[in-house]
Amino acid sequence: MGMSDMKAVRHRYKQRYNFAASEVVGAFDELKSLDWSLEIASLSDVEMSKRWIGAVDPNGVARLPPNGGWDWVKLYNGYLKNPSAFVCAIKSEGKLCALIGGGVSDSKVVTKLHYLESAPYDTALSGYALDISVTYVVTVANAMGSEYTAIYEPNSKVREIAINDYGFSEDNLFGTRKDFALYLPMSRI
Repeated sequence: MGMSDMKAVRHRYKQRYNFAASEVVGAFDELKSLDWSLEIASLSDVEMSKRWIGAVDPNGVARLPPNGGWDWVKLYNGYLKNPSAFVCAIKSEGKLCALIGGGVSDSKVVTKLHYLESAPYDTALSGYALDISVTYVVTVANAMGSEYTAIYEPNSKVREIAINDYGFSEDNLFGTRKDFALYLPMSRI
């Protein structure tokens, strides 16, 4: 694939990702009074997350993988190399509240959430990052015609919420081990 072809592919994905973000912001009626956004992350967004590494959140959890503390700059740079990958920033009044990273499989069968990290301090969107992230990934999956939405390597808290509140299951699809990913068939939405 030539450079101009890669730019065209990236542009098409970015358009769909931005459209999905706009739909998600409009879908949260309870947040309409807030000045918040969901957008493709910038380098400055991910650089702000460096201060999250090792921090202890209000629940007493240290921000170290798998509970956050990821190197978002490295993840972001990987995103730039893969047109079907995304890193999005969730912000309130222009301040970073959370980052999410994921992408669409080559065959577009699965749209996946790989990483989710909320700020390790209270924000106007505290408690909404997972809802916003799942809604975003499902919206992207719908736009791409994916058959499944997946959450890869969720920590125990995300696993419990995704299964109990969103209907994800621990199916062993596509050769993944049972505890690696959670799947939600788009046919159930």
